[in-house]
Amino acid sequence: MKIISEPLHKCFVLKSTKSCDNRGSFVKTFNDNVFLDLGINFKVKEQFISKSKKNVIRGLHFQKPPYEHDKIVFCSRGNVIDVLVDLRKHSKTFLKTFSIELDSEVDEYIFIPAGVAHGFLSKQDDSELIYLTSTVHEPEYDSGIHYNSINFNWPISQPIVSDRDLKLPSLSEFLTTNTFEINECFNLPKVAYVTGATGFIGSRLVKRLVQQNWDVTVIVRPSSSLFELNEIIDKVTIFYYDKFESLKTLFELNKPSIVFHIASKTFYDYKPEELDDIIASNITLGVQILDLMHENGVKYFVNTGTSWQHYQNADYNPVNLYAATKEAFEKILDYYSIVKGVQAITLKLFDTYGVNDPRPKLVNLLLNYAKDNRELNLSEGDQILNFASINDVINAYEKTVLLFDKKSKGKHIYYAVPGNDTISIKDLVKLFNSISPKKVKVNFGIKKYRDREVMDPWKTFQTLPNHEPSKDSIKNYFMDICKDFI
Repeated sequence: MKIISEPLHKCFVLKSTKSCDNRGSFVKTFNDNVFLDLGINFKVKEQFISKSKKNVIRGLHFQKPPYEHDKIVFCSRGNVIDVLVDLRKHSKTFLKTFSIELDSEVDEYIFIPAGVAHGFLSKQDDSELIYLTSTVHEPEYDSGIHYNSINFNWPISQPIVSDRDLKLPSLSEFLTTNTFEINECFNLPKVAYVTGATGFIGSRLVKRLVQQNWDVTVIVRPSSSLFELNEIIDKVTIFYYDKFESLKTLFELNKPSIVFHIASKTFYDYKPEELDDIIASNITLGVQILDLMHENGVKYFVNTGTSWQHYQNADYNPVNLYAATKEAFEKILDYYSIVKGVQAITLKLFDTYGVNDPRPKLVNLLLNYAKDNRELNLSEGDQILNFASINDVINAYEKTVLLFDKKSKGKHIYYAVPGNDTISIKDLVKLFNSISPKKVKVNFGIKKYRDREVMDPWKTFQTLPNHEPSKDSIKNYFMDICKDFI
């Protein structure tokens, strides 16, 4: 698969991979990793097939926010003239139209981003289009504009059109009522600052941003290891943070569109001599960045919180000092939103995992102890954990860019990013051993529960809009990583 052209902003004509022999042909139309390499982050949520008689016109259709969706469209039978018009008010191709002939014998198809209306004219009986969409169909938000109200000459005088499509508003009526608007961030310069970029989550976010052609500057300490960024080190700017003055110079020289703040010092217990470093990492750096954002007109800030801020589902009940510092920073962030006009979204994370995770997390310990034939000492194991895959978490960070509102003077919204896997530690061990050829020996009850141990994860949260974590992902992850044992 490859991109042939970009006729509208972030709308791509693609050519698929095709294999032919004496039996016929085999075509690959979608691969998640290939699309990410092409700079297209697309997750399939639903699939549709439309069959149309000759001379039928369908459209022009789109789905309104907050259920807008990207889609992939290809012709699996027959021949159509596919027509698009860009309705994104802040797009550089706003109101531009584009048409392309899609034919089942030609291995070309289109990626259509949210905010672009789509329709087509069937040129043959039983022409068949297949749609892959990134959100599910929501009839209440299904909308469109009249096919004959755009700057396109349809090559037919008497098409077959449904009553519903004939009643759609014209383009001018649509623009007057202002019923659809993709937010300002669709057209922001793709310039990002990222803190915490040398950690597991931060480095994966940076890699995704680079894949999406962002200009990324990572803010790191001089003592930080850049190992997690090795494969993209030549594609990002490294800024070594040591004092406020140097950070001030950075913001004055190159203003970002958005700051992703992931840096923190994570711990359960601490020593008194570590307090200065804890406050510097979890509070001071973030406050300095917020102040410089205000001084330099940078509006958008994505913060990272933790479910540990809500022990026993309370609005305020931090599990430990780490969670308390995250909560304290969020209150300061509220000030910068209310008084200074910074728009902020905080994503509160649960337990995360993924391939090549260097952290001593339980998921990784099970694998490493099984490999080394070591016995793992744990508590009774009745704690219930919520696990989110790193891909789902990075998808959530990406979606935040689309949630900022250019009309707002400043606001701070909180969302949780849970996974679909909620499981006790005992059952997690059972699941691992049921999958892995090498079993891990776990001695339960050797360790005592920690003070304020989280026995049941936070539940009273608001989830990120349109974010659907993968199902059975921890099981699939174990099945994947245990292949090395075979």
